[in-house]
Amino acid sequence: MTTALPIGLAVTPPTLTLDLLAILAAAALLSIVGQRLRLALVPAYLLTGLLIGPNALGLIRSPASFETIGQLAIILLLFGIGLEMHLALIRNNLARMLTVGLISSLLGVLLGWPLAVWCFDLPAPTALVVALALANSSTAMVLRMLAESRQLSQLRGRLAFSILFIQDLLFIGMLLVMPALAYWGSRPAPSLFLADDLSLRGVLLNVFLGLAILASLIALAKIFLPKLFRESARSRSGESILILALAVAIGAAVAAESLGFSSALGGFLAGFILNSTPFRHQLRAQVAPLRDLFIAVFFTTLGMRVDPQVALASWGVILLACLLLTAVKTTAIAATCWALGSTAATAVAVGCALAQAGEFSLVLLDTPQARQMLSEKAFSVAIAVVVLSLLLTPALIKLGRFLAGRVYTAPLAPWFKSARLAEPPAPAADADARPPATPNHSSKRVIVGGYGPVGRAVAEKLQRAGMEIAIIELNPSTVERQAQLGQLIVYGDVSDPTVLEAAGITSAAALIVTVPDDDAALRAVSEARRLCPALFIAVRTNILSRGLLATEAGADHVTIEELATAEAMQQAILDKLVPTASDHR
Repeated sequence: MTTALPIGLAVTPPTLTLDLLAILAAAALLSIVGQRLRLALVPAYLLTGLLIGPNALGLIRSPASFETIGQLAIILLLFGIGLEMHLALIRNNLARMLTVGLISSLLGVLLGWPLAVWCFDLPAPTALVVALALANSSTAMVLRMLAESRQLSQLRGRLAFSILFIQDLLFIGMLLVMPALAYWGSRPAPSLFLADDLSLRGVLLNVFLGLAILASLIALAKIFLPKLFRESARSRSGESILILALAVAIGAAVAAESLGFSSALGGFLAGFILNSTPFRHQLRAQVAPLRDLFIAVFFTTLGMRVDPQVALASWGVILLACLLLTAVKTTAIAATCWALGSTAATAVAVGCALAQAGEFSLVLLDTPQARQMLSEKAFSVAIAVVVLSLLLTPALIKLGRFLAGRVYTAPLAPWFKSARLAEPPAPAADADARPPATPNHSSKRVIVGGYGPVGRAVAEKLQRAGMEIAIIELNPSTVERQAQLGQLIVYGDVSDPTVLEAAGITSAAALIVTVPDDDAALRAVSEARRLCPALFIAVRTNILSRGLLATEAGADHVTIEELATAEAMQQAILDKLVPTASDHR
């Protein structure tokens, strides 16, 4: 027997649903306001959480209910980082740039450790956790701002990228040592050096055993995962490969956690393994929107844990710690760059650009081990320092450009006769200037979207004409076969901007879209035109109305199959039935 609800009876939505609605609505609103104020998304999300959390307006009473979503966000974040880990991006001066990144990061930790003890009044193990966290800079924010000011192509941009790259790798090492730091923090200090060391050796033995098992799992995954993804890709279903990627990332996170490591480490290793497969670009594009959604929830709920009263009561400590953080990191990074062969101008610009804390600072502070070691007051103060440093990033980058223009004549390190890491001086006033978009006539690269009969015929003719062809294709068998033949080919959807960038659209002369899917072709034209306003774009469509839409979207040339078919049939009939002049003779 069933009982129907009376019509009009109000049903109260679950609390979790209302809380999620409040988080997403508030985060969206403040992110819009933040964009107006040129504020990065991460600080906007943290401020959102601080405002709507239980310590302020009280719109959300139970942030702990979102811990699972936050954990999933970190797994996906590290999974995406693993997919992007490419040493080829810093191939030039690789050894020197890696050395700069490693030494500057370690120097920042060593200088920040005693300062964390002094500023936050923490014991040595806990202060080391804070120093490790604050040693990370903001990869997302710095790279975006350097790209906007067109500095990524300059030496200072490449050097900043290499340091951020090393910091991301060191973050994985930080996750590995967190259990040992938590053990240190839970023991009286002398016990680490006396006869009670057996338990410490047991911890280290477990760590090494876990690493050995993890390495075995990685070796097996590198053998079987590419085959599994290849089979999934044969279905041409984007949902299939996305679900498999999420299952692999979460499975790796569970395996790492069961071995005593962080779940974030497992997510990173899963991405790093798949980085060597041809599916990495498509996976990165598909996972990104889902990751961004969870990241918004994670950083918003993280902001809820900050107590505004504690932050206001400790504003002097927060301001002092932020100033010391920026001073120490600027000095450590600039001094390392200069000592290893950079000009003073480049060193100062890079040091100022990377002086803030970053997203991984927040992630490390929110690990279970860190939460076990940090009091609520210390956590609130540390988060406030990270947020304030992120807010200061645009001013720090401008300060770096200003100071770089003042120290061009400063000498090199005395052990170098010429700069090993140098770039031609550029006037500081022109740093943000963007040249007008012009076609890239010097490039011989043409991107062909779709390698079916039409795409293959176009590509072969262009290659015979001396053009360099990059192909985007969704058929895994075609991708594998053409890659074995030495063809430059990317697995993915031609309408996805991440895939277009992986194919080199920013340096291409033209894009030719030959996929038979009109909707995908229109999206590809729109994204390509947004990425490269001066790019020549040719597209194939099936019907006239879609051809008009492609022209409105930005296509320079449209081939309409129904018209091309009509012209071909007309020409064939004319050739057969209408006598030519030679026939009369």
